[in-house]
Amino acid sequence: MKSIAVGHARRDITPPVGTWMMGYAARTKPCEGVHDPLFANAVAVSDAGKTVVILTLDVSSVDAEVVGRIRRGLLEAAGIGPEDVILNTSHTHSGPSTAKRTYAPRSDEYLTVLVAKSVDAASSALKDLKPSRLRVGSAPVDIGCNRRAETPDGKIGIGVNADAPRLAEVTVWRFVREDVDDLLLFSTPIHPSVMGAENYLLSGDWAGAARDAIEKRIRGVRAAFLQGCCGNQGAYRTERTFETVARHGETVADAVAGALDDMTDAAGAPVVTRLAEAPLPFADGGSYPCPIHGLRLGDAVFVGIAGEVFVEYALFGREQSTAKSTIISGYTDGSIGYLPVAAAYEKGGYETGANRFFESGKPWDPSVEDVLKRAIADMLAALSEDTR
Repeated sequence: MKSIAVGHARRDITPPVGTWMMGYAARTKPCEGVHDPLFANAVAVSDAGKTVVILTLDVSSVDAEVVGRIRRGLLEAAGIGPEDVILNTSHTHSGPSTAKRTYAPRSDEYLTVLVAKSVDAASSALKDLKPSRLRVGSAPVDIGCNRRAETPDGKIGIGVNADAPRLAEVTVWRFVREDVDDLLLFSTPIHPSVMGAENYLLSGDWAGAARDAIEKRIRGVRAAFLQGCCGNQGAYRTERTFETVARHGETVADAVAGALDDMTDAAGAPVVTRLAEAPLPFADGGSYPCPIHGLRLGDAVFVGIAGEVFVEYALFGREQSTAKSTIISGYTDGSIGYLPVAAAYEKGGYETGANRFFESGKPWDPSVEDVLKRAIADMLAALSEDTR
């Protein structure tokens, strides 16, 4: 069996006070302070024949332009090609404006710093490669719900829908390294939006709190969060307070600790990546390309999709996958818009019309579900067949 080596690096990407925030169009002014710092985490994985970098950012989302700048920087700095750079954003609604949105101006100066620090983190992770073995696991976790709830007048609003699909589980990949801290990748699909539009303090929200709580509770590990398919999944937030943020973080840390108690050894090699595009159909004709990024680490598989993906796609991908552990993520390599399922268009709601804020700009045709599910299935098949 091939062995793998894994490296990690972290950089502070907290922007200056006075930077505009992203996540709520109702905000009317820039941020006023920092509640907790934001980070870029880079995880490098190599089986000697192939090296990939997974870069996670504590920001809401980025455009293809920023993804391209980071990839070009890493190609120049370390010779890592675009197919081998996976970029996932946590989707915190208390982070800086890092994508083109009509309601929040971006700082070109900050974007330059974000790109440089991301490239630096990735380059440092490549220098930190240490012999590793992979263990995988999961555990139940409950910090949120399907947020598409019916209002008294029969419309779909943001609320709690206990009867709609969700994925109340945290998936954990542990890279056990020799003589240095282990690395944890953890993923669960919930919007980091506990803090509402009234908040003007920068924060990683519950995802940042969970990472911090994991590292405080579990000795000898460094953690990085991969956002899942949370397009229709919202955090419980009856009280929009940082106390709630911390409580959710502790709940996720509890679940991760539980997963670590019942993990399975998994092959970490071969390391395989695939990069594809799905032509998603617009309601008024034509299509828009959606990047799909696949990663296989032996018995574990990741598929990342460049949008605010409904959880039904994660459930579908997990059913299709034959891997020991599968993570289906949104917010990967950019975000072209919300990616609902066909049934959502019959009921309406925010997510079905929100693409006006995004790169794609227009609503999808309901057949987008068939196209995207086919793309996910094709990616899983390609990763499964490739043994290198």
